[in-house]
Amino acid sequence: MGPLRYPPSIDWELTSACNHNCIHCYNYWRGRGTQTPHSYGADEYLLLARRIADSKPVSVQITGGEPLLVWGQAEDAIRLLIQEGICVSINTNATLVTDDIARFLAQNGIDAFVSFPCSRHEVFDRIVNKRGAAERAEAGIHTLLRHNVRVSLNMVVTRLNLPYVYETAHYVWKTFHLPYFSATKASFPQN
Repeated sequence: MGPLRYPPSIDWELTSACNHNCIHCYNYWRGRGTQTPHSYGADEYLLLARRIADSKPVSVQITGGEPLLVWGQAEDAIRLLIQEGICVSINTNATLVTDDIARFLAQNGIDAFVSFPCSRHEVFDRIVNKRGAAERAEAGIHTLLRHNVRVSLNMVVTRLNLPYVYETAHYVWKTFHLPYFSATKASFPQN
């Protein structure tokens, strides 16, 4: 076994901005307008990626907010991490996935970990506080799968979707044919 690399893994929040306002989100201040979400320009993202690469992590999980909101500014930075031999994955709500983004993820071996609150669209939309989000997320997931991106879905369990955990797991298998589905208990969100 070779020498241990530190840090072994880094979670990189590209932006705290999000196109959803989930009831379970740890960015509880977002819905209150008390803080401006952060994001950077392409040059700053490249500088940060270089600093991350210099620390030689094994993997980097791209997170947010919703990281696809700043995809145009951050794509080259993510490419740099991959060129440095770092394993990259992305956490997303999938509502902003395009063919170009899915193609990039597939070509670079980037797995997608997608939030999927419920199989029932009305419950899904209520949890994320965005009408039509369930349909857009499903379209994004289908786009990822069409481009052969490895996708895992996660359901954060709250009182609103607890009655639908089994139903959602079955729906995920039936609709997306995914062998990976997880359900995690919500912490104590403040929004």
